[in-house]
Amino acid sequence: MSDYGDENYEDIDYNPDQYDDFPQNDDGVNLEDMFIQAEHSNSIEDFKQIIELERDNATTNHWSFKSYEKICMIYLHHKDLENFSKFFEKLINAYFKVDDCYKTDTVRNFTFALHDLGDNDFSIFVLKFMYMHLIEKEIDREVLNTALQLAKILLSCHKDEELGKVYNFWNL
Repeated sequence: MSDYGDENYEDIDYNPDQYDDFPQNDDGVNLEDMFIQAEHSNSIEDFKQIIELERDNATTNHWSFKSYEKICMIYLHHKDLENFSKFFEKLINAYFKVDDCYKTDTVRNFTFALHDLGDNDFSIFVLKFMYMHLIEKEIDREVLNTALQLAKILLSCHKDEELGKVYNFWNL
């Protein structure tokens, strides 16, 4: 005999179609599943496909934003400045279209990836690029984090004269 009083228990019908936990667009495409697969394959083309599908079929931008972030990260690891720059600009343009929970740690993850590469000259160039674009788009929180990482690298490389340029650019 059960502790829950089986005599008053009513059968509940279960319909799995009624309890779909994953949001899908009108075409039945699950962008979250696609994103997980793209992360596993680390394929830029898969991330681009997610961006296209979300742009054409969804009302949100968070999977595109996350895809831009992953594409930027791949290009950082390959030290491909041209493509990183192109997709970083797209990422920043999508920045205001997503909730804070999706963009938390985005720029910080880039700075960690740069640190892991161990190439200070490359890191300085990328951080300056990011810094200028973040200032231009007035993303103050990310400007501060990027400036801090840039200052750390400049100090460790004994490029003290460049610190003044960073400070002056911010205060224009």
